[in-house]
This record gives sequence, C-alpha cells and structure tokens, in this order.
Amino acid sequence: REQSDMRLQLHFLANNSLLVNTNFLQGEIRSDVSISGTASKPQLDGFAEVTSGTFGPPSQPFDVVRAKLLFPPEKLDPRLDILGESSVSD
Repeated sequence: REQSDMRLQLHFLANNSLLVNTNFLQGEIRSDVSISGTASKPQLDGFAEVTSGTFGPPSQPFDVVRAKLLFPPEKLDPRLDILGESSVSD
C-alpha cells in the first residue's frame, strides 16, 4: 500500500488543557479537531480556540480578545478569526 493511500482517522480533543508557549503566542487552547481521509487527501473538521493569552512580538504583545481557527469539513480551507488589544503610550 502506498503512503498516499494510507487512511487517516485521528481525533484531537483539548478542553482548556493545551498550553502553548512560542515566540509569537503564549496561551491556553481549547480544541476539537478530527483528521480523516487519506495521507494524500486529508480532511480536517473542527476548531482550535485560544481561551486566554497573548500574541505578537514580545516587545509589544497583544492580549487575546478572540482567537479561533476553524476547519470546515467541506474542503481543506482553514479560517482564522483573531482579535487582540494592547495599550500604546508615548
């Protein structure tokens, strides 16, 4: 069986339990994502959402107001909805 024919059936569930700490994002994530299809044609369905945290450059981070990554089941075309806020001073 070729690798491209390999069937996928994975489910990732994190209920406010996934902590992320990178140069750009520090936060807590809730997600429910399923991966199906084949290795050559994967299908994703679900979401990942930052429930609290900051993002952006370390010198001027933004507080996460809303951050959600959506995976529509129809096609591999994820959508990112993100809103942050920060204070600016002279």
